[in-house]
Amino acid sequence: MLEPTFDADGYPTEETLLAIREWPFTDFTALMEFVSSAWTYDSLTNTPSIIEPLFDEDYEDDGYWWCGSTGGWSGNESLVEALMHNPVFYAACWWASLRGGYYEFHVPPVETS
Repeated sequence: MLEPTFDADGYPTEETLLAIREWPFTDFTALMEFVSSAWTYDSLTNTPSIIEPLFDEDYEDDGYWWCGSTGGWSGNESLVEALMHNPVFYAACWWASLRGGYYEFHVPPVETS
């Protein structure tokens, strides 16, 4: 499995950010595990938000939620920016963001035939 790399100051390297931007759309769960392992300070976890639900109660959650705050750290902001530059991921999985660097992503289940 691909592991993120960091520079001497602990920031994600360009190779890590490029991997996020170019991640194939076949496995977004693995992408979010990769991003989560590169996240620093406030954790990015696959647990639901403690904020009032931003989604309808009737929404059937059959995928994975990834919620977290950048904590204002520029390394985490770079990770989110790289996710934004993966257009298929961002269109399919971005759910919400709030002022202050809070993000929620929903990775739908992979359909098998």
